[in-house]
Amino acid sequence: MTRRCLNTLGLGLSLLLFSAAAPATPLSGQTKALAIEQFDVEIDVAPDGVVHVTEAIRFRFTGSWNGVYRDIPVRYETPQGFNFNLALDIQSVLDEAGQPLEYEESREGHYKRVKIWVPGATDTDRTLRLQHSVENALRFIDPGDRDFEAGHDELYWNVTGDERDFPINSATARVVVPPEVTGLAARVYTGPMGSTATDATATEVESGFYFATNQTLGAREGMTVSLAWAPGAIARPGLFVGVGRFLAANWVFIIPIVTLLVMLWLWNGRGRDPAARAITPQYKPPEGMTPAEIGTLIDNSPDLNDITASLVDLAVRGYLKIEEREQSGLAALLKKTTFSFELVRAADDWSELTPHESELMGALFAGGLRRRVDLEDLEHEFYKHLPAIKDGIFGRLLHLGYYHHRPDQV
Repeated sequence: MTRRCLNTLGLGLSLLLFSAAAPATPLSGQTKALAIEQFDVEIDVAPDGVVHVTEAIRFRFTGSWNGVYRDIPVRYETPQGFNFNLALDIQSVLDEAGQPLEYEESREGHYKRVKIWVPGATDTDRTLRLQHSVENALRFIDPGDRDFEAGHDELYWNVTGDERDFPINSATARVVVPPEVTGLAARVYTGPMGSTATDATATEVESGFYFATNQTLGAREGMTVSLAWAPGAIARPGLFVGVGRFLAANWVFIIPIVTLLVMLWLWNGRGRDPAARAITPQYKPPEGMTPAEIGTLIDNSPDLNDITASLVDLAVRGYLKIEEREQSGLAALLKKTTFSFELVRAADDWSELTPHESELMGALFAGGLRRRVDLEDLEHEFYKHLPAIKDGIFGRLLHLGYYHHRPDQV
């Protein structure tokens, strides 16, 4: 069976990359080298699904060094093309005496980088103990999966990583699961990525397995362990937790969801049609509304017909007179009829008019400076006042609460 890569499984589990962290300037002719003599890992799978990891790594420093980097990949791509983020938390970094070491965390692309300062790392052996936990390191396979006939839980863990440029003399891993776990099965892989070699032993111990390499792991070689068991003993994450983790890793999918929720909120508060009610005929216009306003409400647009109706209404209310007359000369032969408008109430009496009515009267009679005007005289000047008249109509409808926003601007 081919050793599986992490991207194929959609799981990223403790890939290690150690390198020099700001090494001190070497003396002329001084040899500098870095190696791992012993790499021991304790992995404890808790009943709540959290994986607790303790790593004891014994380095051999040749020459003068300031420390090491530990790069842990925390972002992966699933076989479906989605992102997967490990919820990894570094808890402590200690030396062999149990004393805390200074370290610094940062994000480097898909990796969480831990920069560890190691005092006195000159031609010496030093053991570093790193403790961290991962909330979403387990893989849960449901029954009927296309790759597995029976469902199971799985821990697939890259113990040492395989991107180093220096060897590991010996590596071990002890994986412990809760006593309630049944059907435990294990596999181990060694060598470079994609290798089918199993040059390591897997020994069943109490509530788990112990893995150990049989020979030195060279540069860019590692050890990966796989542990599977029957489902039921380890708590699986709920639906909302799973969805939350997916959206946190694939935040672009949050955009359409938020957009949908916002639009639903706007529709519910402002765009929802009123409940259907019985239709009652009304033979008079609503109290206090002008014909132009009513005409605009019908089709959400102040048309010329609405403005013409306002002219008739103003005449009925005694602000102006409309005279229909036939033209003389050539126009009379064509039976063409025209209209004249005569001012009845001066501009001082326009205070009770609405803004659009005042603008209409001002457009006809030049703000009250002329007493009479023919329709044909307005042909080249009246259109200039149409935007202000329409603004006045919409402004009053907004003030009365018939609109939240002007319908011609949304």
